[in-house]
Amino acid sequence: MARKTAPPRPPTRRGRETRSAIVAAAATVLRREGHAGFSIPKVADEAGIAIGNLTYHFPGKRDLVAALGDHLVAGYAREFDALCDRLLSTAASRLDDTVEFLFLDAVSPATVTMFPELWAMATRSPELAPIVDRIYADAVDALLTRLGLEPRSRRCRRLRETVHLLGVMVEGFTAYFGRRGSRDADFQTTRRLAESVINPLLNEALAEARRSAKKPAAVSRARRSRPSRTGRRSSRSR
Repeated sequence: MARKTAPPRPPTRRGRETRSAIVAAAATVLRREGHAGFSIPKVADEAGIAIGNLTYHFPGKRDLVAALGDHLVAGYAREFDALCDRLLSTAASRLDDTVEFLFLDAVSPATVTMFPELWAMATRSPELAPIVDRIYADAVDALLTRLGLEPRSRRCRRLRETVHLLGVMVEGFTAYFGRRGSRDADFQTTRRLAESVINPLLNEALAEARRSAKKPAAVSRARRSRPSRTGRRSSRSR
């Protein structure tokens, strides 16, 4: 008779702390060494633990990469939520301010040293590709939510598509101008041109989504105030 294997025990607090330290070290190694130099020995050395201790928590490189991806998704989600809260928290807030910030952030050292490496790893690591996709999907949802809209509503379809276009432009700045930085004259000229293209599209799509969101309530009130045909017939019969 086959022996039943006991279910794995949940990690202890110390185990969770060790895993968190390993994943943080993995993010540091990825930024510093890039995808080509990313390895378990280097991560173990950065975390200050033995390789055997690391592989106890993450048996293979794919396990570590998947955990790193989840860590980055959670981190970028928190940062983008905070960004949206800061830039879109008042009635006077403008979507244009968020666009400007995103274009400038696209060529910041933190973005330039991390995202191209994530793209490279996602191309070669199937388990990381959907995690990287989640970073972008969560960012779009966060932005639309902060704008007071239901992200997955059909009424937001055009706005969502326009935000995807914004994402393409932002990532293009990272790839094209990342090594040159925000002070580069070509970057500044191109950024202003990009803003002149994307801002009217975004604001028009946002206005359309908000108008569409108000229509059902207005239609519902009109229907409630309109007397029904049944009611008119019954009054005539009397």
